[in-house]
Formats: sequence, C-alpha cells, structure tokens
Amino acid sequence: MEIEAKKIFDKEKMLKRLGNKEALCKKLIALTPKHFSEQVEKLKTSLKENDAESARLCAHTIKGMMSNAGAPRLYEIACEMQDAGGEGDLDNVRSLLGSLEQQFDLFQSVLYECGWLET
Repeated sequence: MEIEAKKIFDKEKMLKRLGNKEALCKKLIALTPKHFSEQVEKLKTSLKENDAESARLCAHTIKGMMSNAGAPRLYEIACEMQDAGGEGDLDNVRSLLGSLEQQFDLFQSVLYECGWLET
C-alpha cells in the first residue's frame, strides 16, 4: 500500500492494535460505515442545537472509531473537532465536518480497493 493510502487506512497498524486478528478487523470495518453515519447525524443535530458538549462527545466517539479502524487522517480530523467542541468553537467543528465526510468517502474507497469492505 502506498504511503498516501496509509494515511487513509493503515491496515498494519489496525491489525497490530487488534492482536493481528484479521477476521475481527474485517468485522469491525464492516460495521464502521453504519456507526460513522449515526455519529455524523448526531453531530449535525448537536451543531443545529448549538450544543458544544454534545458535539465534542460525538467527535470523541468518531475519534475512537477511527483509531480502532486504522484511519489516521480521520482520527486527526476528529481530534480537531473534539478540541474545538471542548473550546465551544462550533464554527470550527462545522468547518471540519465537510472534510470529515470527504475523508470517510476516501477511506471507504481504499477499503473497497484492498478488499476489506464489500459492496
């Protein structure tokens, strides 16, 4: 896997994190799109309600998911969102939302390409 793709999906890091259990990793990856979508919807609701603490918690949950899924760039974006939410900076959280969603699309594409996610 090329270096740029590793910033999107680091399979080796994920395997190491989860005890080199590829079947477990693939099960986790299969659940990721649904759980990601749910958290993004909760995040959008938090932003509509101007609820910084709820936005921070949603970003924190996404951050953990992306750490477990071996998605370093998504993890970084979620960290920024969590920090911004913790500071009450919902404008910054809003500005990062598009990047988060775009990066997740790239993440899914890489997963499809390497056979870790099926259509």
